[in-house]
Amino acid sequence: MKRGLVVEKDGQTVIVLTPDGRFQKVKQAMAHAELGSEIIFENPSFFRQYSLGRAVPVLLLTFLLFVMLCLLEVWGHEVQMYVSVGPEPKVEFGVNRLNRVVEVYTSELSPLLEKASSFYGQPIEKVIRQVTVLPTDEAAYPASPRYYLVTSQVASGSTELSQKLQDLLPSALVLTVPAEVRENAMTLGVYPGDYAINWLLQHPDHGTEQLTQFIQ
Repeated sequence: MKRGLVVEKDGQTVIVLTPDGRFQKVKQAMAHAELGSEIIFENPSFFRQYSLGRAVPVLLLTFLLFVMLCLLEVWGHEVQMYVSVGPEPKVEFGVNRLNRVVEVYTSELSPLLEKASSFYGQPIEKVIRQVTVLPTDEAAYPASPRYYLVTSQVASGSTELSQKLQDLLPSALVLTVPAEVRENAMTLGVYPGDYAINWLLQHPDHGTEQLTQFIQ
């Protein structure tokens, strides 16, 4: 409860001056009070005092922030492309639309198994560099690609990542196959990268003479 001195009235509300020097409108119940009299009235809640004009932008900003966080959560874990590395080590990465690793698949016997957890959240190009290390004498000018990278789009999207990987990794031959090629490999239980190499050899429109070096 609060006290205040009535300084104005219009028949439905009164304006009171509170001890802390504030003017406050009091509705209906105190409309009969006389000018100059002191009244006791209920202190309005925070929500009644807070201006609606100020509340709307805050609520809108909160809503937009919530939506953005939800979208980032969904996009952050949604695989946009798979990248298979071979012939050794055999490891496949699921990459999101931000080109960050969100899935890792490798053999239980692979030396990369212990490192797999450290790859999550890293840019794919950084991870590929870590798993395709060349001997020092070959690193600068590899005679021919020592590794292959097979990219497979999960959904329609840009192929910029494939070109970026080729530009950054001269030691690797970067290839692209349709999503169904990887799906067939998973159905057969074979490594998607090796399966893609054989598939490319059987489809001249996609093939290249450099593929034969990777046939095991």
